[in-house]
Amino acid sequence: MDDPYKPPQASLGMEHDGEVELAPLSARFWGAMVDGLFGLGSALALYGSLDIWDQIVAGTVPTMVLVQVGVLGLLFFCLIHGYTLATRGQTLGKVLAQTQIVSIEDNSLLPVWKILLLRYAPITVVTMIPIIGNFATLIDIIYILRDDRRCIHDHIAGTKVIRYVG
Repeated sequence: MDDPYKPPQASLGMEHDGEVELAPLSARFWGAMVDGLFGLGSALALYGSLDIWDQIVAGTVPTMVLVQVGVLGLLFFCLIHGYTLATRGQTLGKVLAQTQIVSIEDNSLLPVWKILLLRYAPITVVTMIPIIGNFATLIDIIYILRDDRRCIHDHIAGTKVIRYVG
């Protein structure tokens, strides 16, 4: 028997009951490029405002300054992408590329802390290691060519990137 007092139900485009389509490689590439441009722009603004560009080029930035820049970079990332990551599982690049980060287990959205701490943080930290970071980034990206189209950071976080169905 239907409850006449029950509020109406509407799909918000965030539920994925059945099979979902993995995001095409081209969409993941373009989404990453857009996100990279946002990251580059905020990094250049940060370096310019802190007047450390010359030190970065010379490789003489004190470690503590690098840590501070890393923390500020995380804050910029959260300001730029935090809302859409928390509400839709998307960075701005993923919004434009019409892709979405979901759980590998049940295609649900993940809490934003899990996306930040498991999907982004480990790879970001590894990329900061001289020489090794470049190889780790390359290996992370190459993983996308496998059948499941999941990068290493997707495996760490238990995520996959799908075509957005909202």
